[in-house]
Amino acid sequence: MPEPPADNPPPRPAPGPPGKSVLSDSTCTHAGGDGTGPDRPPAFRPPVRPGDLGRLGRYRVLKQLGKGGMGWVYLGFDEVLQRKLAIKVLAPRFAANPVARERFLREARTAASVSSPHVVAILDVDEDVGNPFIAMEYLQGLPLDRYLATHPRLNVRQVLRIGQEVARGLAAAHAAGLVHRDIKPANLWLEAPKGRVKILDFGLAKEAVRQGGADVTQDGQLVGTPAFMSPEQARGDTVDARTDLFCLGIVLYRLCTGEQPFVGPNAMAVVLSVGIDEPTPVRQLNPDVPESLAGLIYRLLRKKPAERPRSATDVHAALVDIEEGKGPAAPQAWTGTAADDAAPIAVAAQGDAVWDQFDTGPADGQTTAVGEETQRRAAARDRFPWRLVAGVFAALAAAVALVAGLQYASPPPPPQDTEPEPLVRPPGPQAKADPERKFAEWALGLPASASVEIVGGPTVTQAKALPAAPFKVRRVHVSAEYAVTDADLNLLRPLTGLEAVSFARTVVTDAGIEKLSHYVSAPYLIELSLGTEDVTDEALKWYGAFKSLQVVALSGPHVSREGVRALQERCPNLTHLALDRVELHNTDLAPFGLLRWFTKLEHLGVSCPPVSPLGLGWLATWPGLKSLHLSGTGVDDADLDLVARTPGLPALVLRRTAVTDAGLPKLARLAALKRLTVAESPGVTTVGIAKLKGLLPNCAVEFDAYVPKNDPDRLAAEWALSRPRALVGVAGLAGPVGTVEKLPRGPVRVTSIDLSGTTHVVNDADLDRVAALAGLTVVKLGRTRVTDAGLKKWSESPAAARYTALAVRSHELTGPGLAALKGFPGLTSLELSGPRITDAGVAHVAALPALAVLDLDRTAVTDEGLLALAALKGLKSLSVRETRVTAAGLRKFEKALPGCKVRSELAVPGPAAVKGPPAK
Repeated sequence: MPEPPADNPPPRPAPGPPGKSVLSDSTCTHAGGDGTGPDRPPAFRPPVRPGDLGRLGRYRVLKQLGKGGMGWVYLGFDEVLQRKLAIKVLAPRFAANPVARERFLREARTAASVSSPHVVAILDVDEDVGNPFIAMEYLQGLPLDRYLATHPRLNVRQVLRIGQEVARGLAAAHAAGLVHRDIKPANLWLEAPKGRVKILDFGLAKEAVRQGGADVTQDGQLVGTPAFMSPEQARGDTVDARTDLFCLGIVLYRLCTGEQPFVGPNAMAVVLSVGIDEPTPVRQLNPDVPESLAGLIYRLLRKKPAERPRSATDVHAALVDIEEGKGPAAPQAWTGTAADDAAPIAVAAQGDAVWDQFDTGPADGQTTAVGEETQRRAAARDRFPWRLVAGVFAALAAAVALVAGLQYASPPPPPQDTEPEPLVRPPGPQAKADPERKFAEWALGLPASASVEIVGGPTVTQAKALPAAPFKVRRVHVSAEYAVTDADLNLLRPLTGLEAVSFARTVVTDAGIEKLSHYVSAPYLIELSLGTEDVTDEALKWYGAFKSLQVVALSGPHVSREGVRALQERCPNLTHLALDRVELHNTDLAPFGLLRWFTKLEHLGVSCPPVSPLGLGWLATWPGLKSLHLSGTGVDDADLDLVARTPGLPALVLRRTAVTDAGLPKLARLAALKRLTVAESPGVTTVGIAKLKGLLPNCAVEFDAYVPKNDPDRLAAEWALSRPRALVGVAGLAGPVGTVEKLPRGPVRVTSIDLSGTTHVVNDADLDRVAALAGLTVVKLGRTRVTDAGLKKWSESPAAARYTALAVRSHELTGPGLAALKGFPGLTSLELSGPRITDAGVAHVAALPALAVLDLDRTAVTDEGLLALAALKGLKSLSVRETRVTAAGLRKFEKALPGCKVRSELAVPGPAAVKGPPAK
């Protein structure tokens, strides 16, 4: 009989390293050792060949590959089929339990019924000499965690491909009634040569006897890896398939950002983070991730299973939609399929060494050395300080404690929340608008700036961007342009997911507060900010209904100190309190003063008057203060001496104050200051802010200048030059100006604005500053969020007809939206970029009679649109890099307009085509 490929295993390999699984609690001797101790290895039949460890059924056991808390993995050889395979053997201490042994075999047989190219194939399930075992395919390649060690962050295509393949494997297993409960990079195998994903160890995390349906082992240990646990696993609750979806969300987060979403210095801290922390947004760590993918990851990581996607099938469909460019905020569709060739991950066929740490080594979640960036994020996260209740601890390996009872980061939902919302819009007609949609459309339709945050979804600022599927509103904000009334509050009555209400200006009365206190969302509200002058102390007695309240804003003049005292008694857990023109005494800021009774208060806002300098002096005795917001003309340069004595203050806001440039340097004494905002203070200029930035190099300074009614050119120039690397052209000067200090004194006339070298993102509101400049002829805005509506409004300004050069890069602009270009008939140079700019927009570009230089890099223009540009007989230079234009299309354009020089990454014969460098 032929020999298997020679591996030359030693007669008795040394014991493997301590187990990787958090269920592993000790090491043991290898097969053939003394056989003592609770973790003794399994015993085999005598070997038939020298160097083998033994026999198991018809399989030769060649050597150990790895060891986990529940079993051992060996390299085997099938004498009948003449092939290698991996053999997983249940640890003897579990095999001795008839219930555990039967469950192991039953679940293994169930797992064997899963037919998916993305689940490791189980070839045999049997028992021999008291050893229940599973024979599975012997994989070539390496686990994902090993691959990530040398490739920390994958590109979007690779992330989508891995996510799709894991979701397909999970869908097949869930259909067979299996829940993995330990989805992590170490259990995702990249098969050589193209990195096809296979899920390892399905059902093997369920070998131990559970008590009462809880997700714990017979020894009282939790099943899973801390950094890849779901909240329900951490609590020891019964889990379902949505636990695997949470774990998949963690994996996708890791692939997109190179970071773990939940971190801590030890296993207990990691599990605490899983239960109560909200991870840093994906796009904050990696802006290249499409919003649609970041939104899906956000939903997968919701604490409540009901808020996650319904199934792995839905997740797979959503990932396919993202890859194909479907859905809101999706990237431009790319070519390719979901097959292995779509986004190959080069994986070499490895030797047996890649199995050495299979389910071994340091646990993913037992973080003993946290990276610098991870430590920074863990320390710097700025979120509501959620409450932790019922700290019931379960034992882990080596006596590591895990919290078994954690409250969700958000207050518990009303009981009717039982099913998650679908990720993909179902076919057929949609149901009529429900109360949640009615409220969202009302808020976003107001004559004011408004935003609505969706539970498990994005923050929306336009009604047309609301999800097509049913949703719940989590947070609403309406700016001061609209005054919310008591009657408007009726719309909040049926909302079941509401947690935060922020209305900048209202005429809400005591009766409105009483009504709001009886609504279904009242016990779950975390923030209640109502800018009203009509509420009195009487209304504050109803605040006791808002049991979860942590953020409150109150306005005078009818709220007294007695009212604030009543608020403290009813809402003792406030962390954020803003009091605008509320009656206060100077001693209220002193130790044991009224405001210090809010023992958890970390963020305070007061107006001056009524607080005087004497009151501000007490701030130096408030070391726990994390942010201070001061407003009112009572705050001047002298008061900054008192503010500067506040120890360790990390954030400060000065709004509508009498502070001047001369007083700002006093703030340099705030050594811990990280964020400073100065707004609407006439005595502060960009010159003073620039000097202060030099004194506070580690502080992020935001300046919202006081805008007088005269000289819009100077205001626009100062606005532009407050951005690093901005350039402004001024009439009468030989060259552009790069700093505010170089602006000439007196009236100025701005002729050009160039923001293409800055990181500032221009939006529609910023265009109002530009549109007001009568002498402006050249505008280069670089990266923007300019929309079709913004471009149209801009084109209608009187100055637009005089523009000669325009550059706008925006993902919001569409082809039809470029119809507004007719308002810029004098353009000789135009740069447009964005994935939604299509051939439909090129038709409008082709109508610009004077155009000589055109840049359409990174648009969706095709050969058809390119040929339409041949109508521009005066066009001398054209750039179409990273578009859908082909070499054949370039040749046709060259023939139609031979005098135009074309830049493209495509090599095209002929004098008109230039192979330029990739677009920046």
